[in-house]
Amino acid sequence: MSRRGTRAAIGIIALVALGSAGATAQPFDVERPLVLWVGSPRSGARMACVNAHRTGLATSLLPASHLHTEWRTTLGLVVQQGPLVDAEGHTYVVGDSGEVVVLARDGTVSSRVVTRGAQPGPAALLSDDTLVFADGAGEAIAVRDGAVRWRSRFGRASTAHAAPLALDDGGVVVTSGPDVAILDAGGQERARTVLAEPTSHPLVSALGKIIVVSDAGTVWAWAPGALEAGRVASFGSDIDGSAALLDDHTLVAVAGAQTNISTIDLSRRSTSKLSGPLGGLWLGSPGVARGVVYAMQLTPSGEAVVAIDASGRERGRALASGLVRGAALDAGGPVTGGGRLPPVADGTGRLAFATLSGSVGIVAGLAASPGGSPGQEPPVELVADACPPSPSGRTRAEPVVVGIAPLAPAGVVAVCRSGIVVAIAQDPASGGAGPARL
Repeated sequence: MSRRGTRAAIGIIALVALGSAGATAQPFDVERPLVLWVGSPRSGARMACVNAHRTGLATSLLPASHLHTEWRTTLGLVVQQGPLVDAEGHTYVVGDSGEVVVLARDGTVSSRVVTRGAQPGPAALLSDDTLVFADGAGEAIAVRDGAVRWRSRFGRASTAHAAPLALDDGGVVVTSGPDVAILDAGGQERARTVLAEPTSHPLVSALGKIIVVSDAGTVWAWAPGALEAGRVASFGSDIDGSAALLDDHTLVAVAGAQTNISTIDLSRRSTSKLSGPLGGLWLGSPGVARGVVYAMQLTPSGEAVVAIDASGRERGRALASGLVRGAALDAGGPVTGGGRLPPVADGTGRLAFATLSGSVGIVAGLAASPGGSPGQEPPVELVADACPPSPSGRTRAEPVVVGIAPLAPAGVVAVCRSGIVVAIAQDPASGGAGPARL
């Protein structure tokens, strides 16, 4: 086969993998078998912001009311990234030292693996429940069944890592600085490209391409078989947290030093503002459910959770917590978002969120009434201090809760920066939502 034909074949393989990506590829080791896990990954929260579209949309019901702490486990680790959850309800946590801890559905520790991966980035769960993350040395590390399964050097040393993208064939897309690589289920490099600028924002799957938002806010699209990623548009500044897919061709993100929620039309290559400040600063990544954008906002009154439709109209808001000490709006610069991951929504209109002070809450029906009149705010239920605040009370630079994820049936799991993992569920005696899936 000609070199040109080989490159085209590699692009086809990558396209089958996800509508994912491709590029120049390294040769395969014919002595090493290639295992393909065909089909979309099973339910759970398998990537940062839950899924490949980074929308925060749960595949199981969230609790409705009567919240209580189901279990609490202390891992003895400092944690920077949110949790991942597999189809059986196991929670995966990666510590700052590269240690991977897996918790059973009841909160007991199932396994603890020392990977020796320094400065680990966010992780993803592949189709076979292999956890993969990139470390500061430019190496991808895979952990499964209580052991390190493989290591793959794919990029240069960097502390900038985008959250990996799990592919439908069991492979994964990983980054280290400007280097982006597709690895198969065994860790072999299948394709790669080098961006013009690095990224630390989660990769997004859209239009059969891998969408990358750089740390300068530029959006790049990498197509299967292409030698290079193409520039699409720019948010005009770095974004806060992750971009999410609003529809099949539109990205939405918090930009403008947390003052705007902006969109980029990937087809038209155009940028527009969905919402301005609305009296506060936007915190972290937006979530998306049924065409509605959900975002946390810091206002003079405290933290609010806000619903905005695709036309930019505010559909509703609810006060999530009072003003947090050290996080007041002033001239001291942007306030870091609560966990930098989006609120988590289910298909019934329930929304789970974390506050800067460490509480985890639930609100339902936020987008039901257009206009967002304060007198019509839906009730919010909180588990106060699900993650205990730091003794110094410092919340501006580092949120107390680093991430939340849906935990079936009808639960939420939160990871604290201090290494505490908390499962929050509905009191069974309340007679509310059961274990049904969406």
